[in-house]
Amino acid sequence: MINIIYKISALLITAVLLPLRLSAGEASAGIHNFSDARNKSQTLVSAEYWTGNSVFKPEEQGIDWGISASQITKVLSPGRAYSVKDIGDYSAYVTNEEERVGNTLDKSFYWYNRSRLAYVKLFKVTGGQEISFVFSDEFYVYCAEFDSSFRMLEDGDWMATGQKCRLKNDTAWIMVVFRQVNGDMSLGGGTDTVVKASEIKNSEANYIVFEPFSYTFKMNGGNYYGSSSDYVMERLGVNKIALPRPIKTGYKFSGWKADNGKIYNEIISAAYDSELFKDTTFTAIWEEIPVSAVSLDREYAILEQNCGDSITLQAAAMPDNAYDKTLVWSSSDEEVARVDRNGVVTAGKTGEAVITVKASGGAEACCKIYVMGFEVKIPSSCEINKAYPIQIKVYNNGKEGMTGRKHVIIDTEQTVAVYRAGDEATSYDVVAETSPSYAGGYSRLKEGAYLADITDSSTIYYRLTPTSDMTRAGDYEGNVNFSVSVN
Repeated sequence: MINIIYKISALLITAVLLPLRLSAGEASAGIHNFSDARNKSQTLVSAEYWTGNSVFKPEEQGIDWGISASQITKVLSPGRAYSVKDIGDYSAYVTNEEERVGNTLDKSFYWYNRSRLAYVKLFKVTGGQEISFVFSDEFYVYCAEFDSSFRMLEDGDWMATGQKCRLKNDTAWIMVVFRQVNGDMSLGGGTDTVVKASEIKNSEANYIVFEPFSYTFKMNGGNYYGSSSDYVMERLGVNKIALPRPIKTGYKFSGWKADNGKIYNEIISAAYDSELFKDTTFTAIWEEIPVSAVSLDREYAILEQNCGDSITLQAAAMPDNAYDKTLVWSSSDEEVARVDRNGVVTAGKTGEAVITVKASGGAEACCKIYVMGFEVKIPSSCEINKAYPIQIKVYNNGKEGMTGRKHVIIDTEQTVAVYRAGDEATSYDVVAETSPSYAGGYSRLKEGAYLADITDSSTIYYRLTPTSDMTRAGDYEGNVNFSVSVN
């Protein structure tokens, strides 16, 4: 009888896995970007006007009026936006013929027909300044310009509402002339129709804009071209403007909230809006960008039980610019696998657990953890040339085809010396042999080979065979060391 003494040792291998400012001259066609503006109040001046039934003389077409500068109301401080609601019921009718340029004021008024209505009032202006006209779409206007001696410098070009006019450098006074569009905006176009003063003054939009409005954009924690300071624009009249688009980390820009409570985004159209026809403050509105998806670098992992085996899961929250990318980790069974705040998973007892990582908005991802365990039954003693089973049971080692499955390796000494009881000078060498079945052919364990290298439960058969004939009778004994490792 040979007593086989075995030692089981465990081997563990762990795998660790500058702001931009544009002036009006730099703006793109149809879009007006602004510079800083001053806060100026609107001034309306009431006065007597040059009106009356004697002015309109339809039977006297082509008559010069012979009106002196002293007879016409003059507005010395028109303010920012001058409303023409005070236009009289009757007024002078004038032509825009070029030959009138150079005339004195008394020769400039000339009755042409009822399709042209002069707003017979002179406005004091600064030479070279830019003004804008804001009227209902059924009217278009031109602006007659006079110098300080009341000589006509420019009879004007017809302009639609919202268009701007740059005055001549010598211009000191202007007078505005209306005409009905009547479907034709070309120079001199349209049909001669009566322009009624009541239609002009009763219209919602009836302004001459002499100075721009100031629009202040508050970033509200965001920034525009790298600056978090308020951004200020000017708007003259009702020209179309492109609104700034700021950015803020973790937030989506949702538009600008104006003083009137309305939200504006991307552009403000050239349409007249009384609520924006003044200095206005806009505040950026931000919406938190939530985490929409969470991903893990693996769908499963296989760890060994009760030996400190661990793995670090790598999680990613998307999109990258989400506001709150805080992730919370949890395990479905902490006795099988526990996880810390950094995604480090440590194996416990054998079994299966699901590790979940979750964002505050509800997005989550999961990884299944298989905690592998095993049992190995080795005979405590054996007789020479007799086969013994070695039973290997493997639990929760993933599934067939999975990568990372654990290998249970059973090894033993290839050659062992046995000694005759009471006669240690007599010894023989015995070698380990193995077979996959009890009745199968046994083969000597080769150098560097294992008794077993398996990923699933199995039984192999083992025996010891002397290398030469044992000629002396007696009892022999010796020790055989076995080792079990997981890789």
